[in-house]
Amino acid sequence: MFTTYTYQAGSTKANVLADIVLLLTGTTDKALLSGDCVQGSTEILSTVAAGWSVYDSIAGTNAQALRAANLAAAPYKYIVVDTDTANVVFMKVYRSWDSGAHTGTNLAWKSDSATQAGTRSDLTNGGILYIGASARYAVIFSLVSGQWGVNNAGTYCPVMCVERTCAATWDTVGANYPPYVFGALNAMASCYTGWVVDGNASNGMYAPIMKGLSGDLTTENAFLTCTAEFGAGAVNTSTGAFKAQLPTERGFDGSLTLKHFMHEITLVRKQHAWKAGKLYSLRMTTTDYGSAGDTISFGGGVYFIMSEGQSAGTGAGGRLAIPKF
Repeated sequence: MFTTYTYQAGSTKANVLADIVLLLTGTTDKALLSGDCVQGSTEILSTVAAGWSVYDSIAGTNAQALRAANLAAAPYKYIVVDTDTANVVFMKVYRSWDSGAHTGTNLAWKSDSATQAGTRSDLTNGGILYIGASARYAVIFSLVSGQWGVNNAGTYCPVMCVERTCAATWDTVGANYPPYVFGALNAMASCYTGWVVDGNASNGMYAPIMKGLSGDLTTENAFLTCTAEFGAGAVNTSTGAFKAQLPTERGFDGSLTLKHFMHEITLVRKQHAWKAGKLYSLRMTTTDYGSAGDTISFGGGVYFIMSEGQSAGTGAGGRLAIPKF
């Protein structure tokens, strides 16, 4: 599922939350959304089902817990969509959720940070949320008053919960470690894929909990870094960032026509000799090229481009491609 969801000036937190939840849980008729939805500029594409279900409709004030089944390892991934904080939509990621006690375990680091991971909203003036989802992932990217994404320290990026493949033989249902991560594109794109010292991670993707060589790792220690087929890069330098390892130019296809290439995102933890698998469905494309909102055709489908680092959605930065189907 991919939707362009427009909410009107004067929208309520409750209505925007209800609409996001309806979209993530499979509503395909925009007429079923709240009166705060601007139907004329809202579009729902649903070739692929949204894939999530409500697990706790009272996870907090203006908050609902959703879950989606995993393909491998732990049975479900859990997110809490929360609109209660002014000007923010959270997608908090948990290892598990107790629908009776309305509490979760092992919150993924940064996923509740208004400055790092709160998708911007503006209920007073209205805005747009671009939401992509399947049973494998959920991604939210905002556009408010011409500004894309999270509004803090030049991050300006989408946030997401994404399932990964399980590449390690121990990473099974029995091991019960979450096969999914929370990510904000700015932190993903800026992570150093060569090496990061435990406890000093500033960028990356974060699991609610992960297996370490000397014990379980949580919060900021439960990080994974991103790499692609172009290699790992340098240590703790700007040239070592994940986005710096990807091409900034298009390449030739089989007919010598220039095209954007799409790169799978592999997660690694080199200090633990762990190849954690690849993110399902999402891809990186040409760094610094094009604008947020552009589309690319790939593999018989259309992908929507999300950017980071620039409020205008243009200029330097990584580019994430989300299925628009």
